[in-house]
Amino acid sequence: MTLVRSSRSTRARVLGAILFSGVAVLAPASSLLANSGGSNGSIGAAGAQSRPLSEREIKQRIGSFVGKAPLAAGCAVLGPNGERVTQVVAMSFGDLAYWLQYRSSGQLATTVVFKTTPLFEGSPDLGETQRFNTAFSNVVTTPFGVPAWGLDKTSGPWALMVKDNLGRAAMCRFEVVPQ
Repeated sequence: MTLVRSSRSTRARVLGAILFSGVAVLAPASSLLANSGGSNGSIGAAGAQSRPLSEREIKQRIGSFVGKAPLAAGCAVLGPNGERVTQVVAMSFGDLAYWLQYRSSGQLATTVVFKTTPLFEGSPDLGETQRFNTAFSNVVTTPFGVPAWGLDKTSGPWALMVKDNLGRAAMCRFEVVPQ
């Protein structure tokens, strides 16, 4: 192996070539991101990138989780201070969490499952599922957040679905808004 001493100008040219290569690789990716506004290329009023789901599609999405469970339990989306909310601000590092809440209709469940899902096409966040084993409370509250995303791609209508092992379920709608 032979060591070759490089001059400052040679090092600068190599560094310039590396930087130029990095820019060449990043340019197509950024142009793809800029043009990824959904099937029609437009961004909706709430930043919801593409079309909202129809009521039939929403029922199918909810039905795939809830099944034939009667809507007998209660659910709520709570703000950082525990107040009931219908809008959730997309989160970033250091933001206060929002909360999901399940309320039984009197009988204690031993398993509670929460699922959040966007009610529009094009979100990079497909939702979140949390599962709890509990026999000590008829109320389960857990933190959650929807991440902020470039072009507000997580903003739009969402649903919280919750079900328990006793066959009861609930569904609450909420809106994710950009920061």
